[in-house]
Amino acid sequence: MKKIILIFFFISTALCFAREEDVKIHFIDIGEGDAILIQVKNECALIDTGNLLSGYKLVDYLQTNNVTAIKHLLITHPHLDHLSGAFFIIPKFKIGNFYDNGYNLNTTDDDIFTWYSKILRQNKNYKTLKEKENLKLGDITLEVLWPPEQFQDKNPNNNSLVIMLNYKGFRCLLAADIDYAIENELLKRNAGLAADVLKVAHHGAEDAYSKEFIKKLKPKFAIISVDKDNRRGYPAQRILDLLKAENITLYRTDKNGSITITVDDKSNYKIYSEK
Repeated sequence: MKKIILIFFFISTALCFAREEDVKIHFIDIGEGDAILIQVKNECALIDTGNLLSGYKLVDYLQTNNVTAIKHLLITHPHLDHLSGAFFIIPKFKIGNFYDNGYNLNTTDDDIFTWYSKILRQNKNYKTLKEKENLKLGDITLEVLWPPEQFQDKNPNNNSLVIMLNYKGFRCLLAADIDYAIENELLKRNAGLAADVLKVAHHGAEDAYSKEFIKKLKPKFAIISVDKDNRRGYPAQRILDLLKAENITLYRTDKNGSITITVDDKSNYKIYSEK
């Protein structure tokens, strides 16, 4: 009997340690917008926070996944479906560092951007991120591929922080809301651009991708964060056809719910979905 208990103890302990060592990347179903949680050991980062209506859902999701503190909070660009959940997150969690792309918000008189600046940009631990800067999260590197210094496009989407997550050889491109003009710039600047998983840009909108970019990136899986029956008609059929033609397995938050990728220390990864 003691042997059985002892064996069970060692198996349980081994599984516990394996889970602690795994990297988890959550593409959270928050309806319209993006919210991506990255966990490794006892640290986490949150990239984007979804829209104003789903902020409480995001808080619930983080708490359900044992998040008590956030080392890095990143907002990729100032659109309401990416930044609005910050008003729910910042009061609820201890946050170490605040980042965004530094986009000029003085061009709008919308009150929500004034409030956003007060709650995030005026924090003493706020910093803008630009091309070639890296953040560390355990053994994960978050490499900023875009935007370059001094770049300011009239379209906030094209100023989005584009981030390559790298963990022991596993690579996931988080493309925020850029369009194919910026993709062409990324191709020029990154000779070795490739990823195992792609977070599809701009919720799969018509301007999201070119065939050349997809062929260069060569992802095996793609994820689209998109609201069910959204009024903009995302994702575009052209994008769906392009991914299918390249034999890329697609997951969508509107159809699959929240999607989680686990990666072990040998860069093996698995993808799970709620639905």
